[in-house]
Amino acid sequence: MACSRILSLVFRSAWYVAAVFVLLAAATLAGVVRAGSLDPPGGPASTMRPLDTIAPSWLRALASDNGVDPCSSSRFSCVMGGAAVLDRETGLVWEKTPGSSNLTWPNADARCETLSAGSRLGWRLPTVEELLTLADSDGMGLPAGHPFIGVAAAVVGDRYWSVTHFQGVISAGRTVTFFSAADVRFPALGENNTRAWCVRGGQGYDGI
Repeated sequence: MACSRILSLVFRSAWYVAAVFVLLAAATLAGVVRAGSLDPPGGPASTMRPLDTIAPSWLRALASDNGVDPCSSSRFSCVMGGAAVLDRETGLVWEKTPGSSNLTWPNADARCETLSAGSRLGWRLPTVEELLTLADSDGMGLPAGHPFIGVAAAVVGDRYWSVTHFQGVISAGRTVTFFSAADVRFPALGENNTRAWCVRGGQGYDGI
C-alpha cells in the first residue's frame, strides 16, 4: 500500500515537471520569453555635467581669466551669436556691448524693453545687486579677462542705470559705476548722464 502511494506521488510529480517544461517551451516559441545578452550595452556613461547645465547658486566663484580667449573662461561665455555674454556664476545673460548713449532712467528702461540683441527680446534693466556682481573683487572695474566691450571704469559719466528704487522712492532708479563697486548713487529723475546695460534672465524687479 505504501509503495503504491509513493509511486503515485512520483508519477504526479513527473507530470507536473513535464507540464512546466511544455509551458516554457510554448512561451519561448510564442516570443513571450526571450533570452537577452548578459553583456552590458556599453561602457558606463559619464556623470560629469558641463557648467552650462548646472543651475547657478550665487555661491560659486569662477575664474574669468583662465580661458584661451575672453569668451571661454570658466565664468564667461559669449552666446547668442556673440551679442551677449553668459555669466555662469549667476546665470544672467548680459549685453556684450552696453549702450553708449547717456539716457534718462525712463529712456534707459525703454531701451532694454525694446532691445533685440542676438535676435531675441526679453531684456531688462538689472538690479543694483546684479550690476555689482560684475564688479571685480577689489571694486575697481570688471573682473580680469572679461569679454565685455566699451565698459570704461574711470570715465566720468560712465555710469549704468539699475531698476532698483532708493528706499521706496519711485522717482528714479539707482546707478552704479565700475570705478568703485561701492559707488552706488541716487540721481534725479531728469538726469541723462547714465547708460543702460541690459540683462536677460533672472528674477528682475517690479514695484517698490
